[in-house]
Amino acid sequence: MFSFSKVSNYLAVIISICVSLIFIEVILRFAWQNPYSNTSTDKILKLRIHHQNIDQTLKRDLIDDKIKSVHFRTDDRCYIKPSKRFSKPDFTVVFMGASTTECSAVQEDKRFHYLVSKNLEQRGLKVNTLNIARSGSTIHDCINVLFNHVVQDHPDVVVLMTATNDTGILKAYHNYTVRMPYEVCLKDTAKYSLQILSIHSSLFGFIREKITVRDPKTRPLENVKRDNAIIDPEPFEARLNVFITMCKSFKIEPVLVTEPFINSYRNILTPEWADNDNQKLFNQTIRKVSEKNNITLIDLSSYIFNKEQRYEQLQQVFYDGIHVTDYGSQLYASYISEKLYPLLKTKR
Repeated sequence: MFSFSKVSNYLAVIISICVSLIFIEVILRFAWQNPYSNTSTDKILKLRIHHQNIDQTLKRDLIDDKIKSVHFRTDDRCYIKPSKRFSKPDFTVVFMGASTTECSAVQEDKRFHYLVSKNLEQRGLKVNTLNIARSGSTIHDCINVLFNHVVQDHPDVVVLMTATNDTGILKAYHNYTVRMPYEVCLKDTAKYSLQILSIHSSLFGFIREKITVRDPKTRPLENVKRDNAIIDPEPFEARLNVFITMCKSFKIEPVLVTEPFINSYRNILTPEWADNDNQKLFNQTIRKVSEKNNITLIDLSSYIFNKEQRYEQLQQVFYDGIHVTDYGSQLYASYISEKLYPLLKTKR
């Protein structure tokens, strides 16, 4: 055991070092011109994708009291499992978007990107369907992920579904500045240090899991006014065109998807910034851009409203008016498969 005197000596040494450092800092401020005082740190661009080789169990008792948790895994390329079903596929299709595409609260074998692969296999096509979606993403994030990650896997088709988070970001900031490169700060240093340490240490892995574990509850966006003011969709439309052009430049077939939202069925899990008028406006923008660029449109919003019109039926499709249940995911898969099959058959 340490004696009290030894502890006092250690404290005295620590205090002496701190006083010395402060003294040196003061002297330098008066005697030396710091060439870095008006500069900034490096800027970093964060890709909104999951880390590779995740293996977690996520709670979903808020939406299902029978199956209260789901398995959530990613492969070595950060795609959500199940991912690569075929070693030599006829086609590779990548799904991009936010939480409505991510389907983290859906059982692994019922996520629609996986079921699309199964459905197309029954029609004679071997298709690897890769899901790179991440909760909170916008069209701006998807452009970054496409350019800096997805193109390396040489997909034949990229399917994009995003609208709701875009309305939230544009409602709060009127632009996508918050999703552009930003200066490294001490908070980033602490965050990334914890990530590195958790790879090599069970203790830090335990700490990281306890403070970062997710559930289906949607995190609010800062600065979003809870009103129904109509948003200018021009920044969203411009980026849709950029996304399409980028896909074609890499010889990828782009496919746009409208995002259903049932405004009458809101609960604590529904994104606070979502509203019916802006959702309709942005979905209509997706339709317009698809027609203008002569690319495939999967109009999920119109399909769901035409197929499941009664409120009781819609409750079975969505658990919060926008995120699908296991049943809703299977419904998505059926319609998406139907729309993708003729496109892939033609390419074949």
